[in-house]
Amino acid sequence: MAQRKMLTFRVRNIPPEYDEEDLQNALRQEFTADERINIAPTFSLVPSFRPESQTQDALLTFHPRAPAFLHAVEKDKTGMTERQIPVDRRVVNIDLNFFGLTQVSNRPRDGLDGSAFGSWTSRTTGLMWPREFLRDDLPNARALDRPLVLFGHSYGARVITKSIVKCKIWDRNEFNKALLDSLKGLVFFGAPHHGMDTKDIESYLSKTYSGEPTGIARKTLLNELRKNNPAVERELQDFKDLVGQQLKIRIISVYERKPGHRLIQIPQTLSESSRADAKPSVTWKREGDAYNPLTKEDAVLGFPSWLELQLPSDSDHSNMTKFDHKDITYQLIVEELRKFTAKPIVRRFSLGGDAAETPIPKFSQLRTSLKYVMYKLVEPYQMPPELKELCVELQQALAESQVLLELTEDVHYRRRKLI
Repeated sequence: MAQRKMLTFRVRNIPPEYDEEDLQNALRQEFTADERINIAPTFSLVPSFRPESQTQDALLTFHPRAPAFLHAVEKDKTGMTERQIPVDRRVVNIDLNFFGLTQVSNRPRDGLDGSAFGSWTSRTTGLMWPREFLRDDLPNARALDRPLVLFGHSYGARVITKSIVKCKIWDRNEFNKALLDSLKGLVFFGAPHHGMDTKDIESYLSKTYSGEPTGIARKTLLNELRKNNPAVERELQDFKDLVGQQLKIRIISVYERKPGHRLIQIPQTLSESSRADAKPSVTWKREGDAYNPLTKEDAVLGFPSWLELQLPSDSDHSNMTKFDHKDITYQLIVEELRKFTAKPIVRRFSLGGDAAETPIPKFSQLRTSLKYVMYKLVEPYQMPPELKELCVELQQALAESQVLLELTEDVHYRRRKLI
């Protein structure tokens, strides 16, 4: 019999004076008499990411199963269901969606259909490496005067690159500027920068979510993962224009080398059904044909080695972030992350000799200005009909400038290598 998957819930709005014993007593009030004997909750309290809220959050796991009062949360595929519990004149919320921010040790971003906790948890040990490993190997990772490093897996990498571009466009905002100034590194796992094979995911969505409100939103996201998407390529180029010039960061791009398996429908057996008269149903598992959803060329950005470290992983796309213990891929990433705090930024980007003193021309200033205007113009509610022609002309000018500036940048990089 297959082992039951252990879920991690999030608990929010916990009173600041509560310790672990207080929270456990509050939870056990919701248990049945049998559950109080046979189910053990384990959790860790963390401060809320909103200091002004004066509350705590917790990551909560039950052994060997979740109690009955959380079954509705557990079974909701949309992740919208939450359970509220009154606690000392407060209402504690329990969910599985992890919407918003939740502090663990650092904040990775998960993929399109991933779990904010499970995407980074080993299938073998059940340990979440950003919380269990990094807090020992990088003890200063949460100090606010340290560099900011963002982690993204699969579609989560796309979320990060798009967010960085938006922060740069609106960098007059004090918060956005502070974020960009603090950002020193990105770690991407299986990032579909140039798209990926989505055939099995398309079949899964059409047969599973076609009649649900979230179906349209999921298909919209899926469209961004398809290959040869001009809009996505333009967004990616916007990000690449910033790196190394206006955005002084180091990127680690981890790509998979092991084939995964396609999603296929698996009919449920009678023993898996809760009732004998239940309607026949199917589940989806990655037990289909072996395939590589993402190539190395799709997952790397193609920057020079002093900007981007391309690191192979011997796991497949789904498991490449689920480190068992402290494996070699994890150790290589940690070794690179240590350099972010060990060296000043000028030294981190040096090529040796006098080359480090050669300034990088700010070729992207023109593009940034044009893009700022374009972002303002393409907003439908702000673009009068008489400006549509101007918008098209700006797009053409940007495309022509893009080619010329990329050629100039290429010549500049080649000249630096010859110094």
